[in-house]
Amino acid sequence: MATLNDVKLQIAGFGYVFEAPVDTEPLDLAKFEFGNESTYGDWKWIGDTSSENMVEFSSEGGESESKRTWARLDVRTLTSPESISATINSVNLHNETFKLAFPNSHTNGNRTDIGSTGGASSRALLIVTQDPDTGSYAALWFPHVSIKGSFPTLSLEEFTEIPLSISVLSSLKHTVPGGGGFTKWSYIEPTADRKPADPGAAA
Repeated sequence: MATLNDVKLQIAGFGYVFEAPVDTEPLDLAKFEFGNESTYGDWKWIGDTSSENMVEFSSEGGESESKRTWARLDVRTLTSPESISATINSVNLHNETFKLAFPNSHTNGNRTDIGSTGGASSRALLIVTQDPDTGSYAALWFPHVSIKGSFPTLSLEEFTEIPLSISVLSSLKHTVPGGGGFTKWSYIEPTADRKPADPGAAA
């Protein structure tokens, strides 16, 4: 049970999205400093993402159904499998973004050619959020996702966005103790408050 002394609140005023090979362990938030690549470990920042169309998650399935016997009601509850997906809108129009979004693309100098079968990338994903008031970090870790890009969206007033469709998959390496199955995602609690001089300035 929460008390007034241990409640942890955070406003995700800043967010940083990282990718790495499947099953890469999350970076150490206690040492993480955005803009200091030596604190990223094996993770690579994908570049800026949209603040107008932020990361959005959706899920399908996961409904619970009560089962009965002939003699008794509500003997057991079965839960259907749940699929989780997300959309991340990248505003980093760099060739590396197109390679992540369309792994079957071909880069020639400053041109990236995307064919009719752009493909999908199997990666690990880490979404780090930072409270602009306290400077504390929290994170969502996905050890295994599939990333597929979509055609850019254009605007007269906002940055051009490349939508990245994320399908969250189960890790075949990481399991949840106590029979919880394979790990699909983890929430990493905020680190101790540490007020930065200018949060987000390194972006």
